Amino acid sequence: MDNKQCIKPECPRLNVTNGVLLGNMNNNGARKQVTCNPDYIVESGASITTCIDGNWNPYPQCIKLITCENPKPVLYASMSYSGLAPGSTVTFTCEPGYIMVSGDAVRTCHESGGWTGTQPKCQVQNCVTLQNNATGKLKSGLYQINRGGRNFHIYCNYGDGDGYVYISTSIPSDVDLNMASLSDDSSHVKVIHRRQNGSQYEAKIQQIAAFNTLPVSVQFNKHDGY
Repeated sequence: MDNKQCIKPECPRLNVTNGVLLGNMNNNGARKQVTCNPDYIVESGASITTCIDGNWNPYPQCIKLITCENPKPVLYASMSYSGLAPGSTVTFTCEPGYIMVSGDAVRTCHESGGWTGTQPKCQVQNCVTLQNNATGKLKSGLYQINRGGRNFHIYCNYGDGDGYVYISTSIPSDVDLNMASLSDDSSHVKVIHRRQNGSQYEAKIQQIAAFNTLPVSVQFNKHDGY
C-alpha cells in the first residue's frame, strides 16, 4: 500500500515594493500582513494575503495614493469637503447676499487626482444676477435679496429697461445698503423706503452724464437729504 499523501504546493516568496510583509511561512494556508509605506495603499484594499493552492490571494501590491490638491477658496463663498481621496467632494455655498453665477457648487475628486467641474463664482444679488442665473426669462415682480444679514425685497422691472425698484424693510429707518449694488449696469434704480410711520421716501439712482466715469451716481428726486 502506498502511504504517500498529496501536499498542496507552497506559494512563491513575496517581495512587496513600497511596503513590508509580516509573516515567514509560504505553505498552503499561510497568511501575511501587508503594510505599505507612507503615501501608498494596498491596491486590493486588503491588508492580509493568504496562500491558496500555490498563489497569494489577493496578491499584495502597494500603489501610490492618489489625492487631490486642497480645494481653492472662492470669493464670497464658504466651502466644506470630506477629504482629498478619490470620491471625496467639496461643496461651495455663496454667502448671504450673493448668488452663484457660474461653475459647480459640488466638485468631486477624480481617480486621476483632479477635481471635476469648474470653480464656481459668486456675485452680489441684484436683478441682473438673478436673471442671469435663472432658467428662462424672469417676470417683473418682487424678489428677495440679502444685504448684511438682513433680507430685503427689490422689484425687478424686466423687459423695458426702466430699471429696478428697491423696497426696504418697513421698520428700520437707518438702512445700510450700497445702492449701487442693486444694479451692475447703467440702468435707472428707483429707491423706495417706507418708514414705520407710513411715510414714503423716494430717490432715483441713475448715471449722470457729468460722472460717466463712475459706475453709478445718485440723483435725489424727492425729499432732499434722504
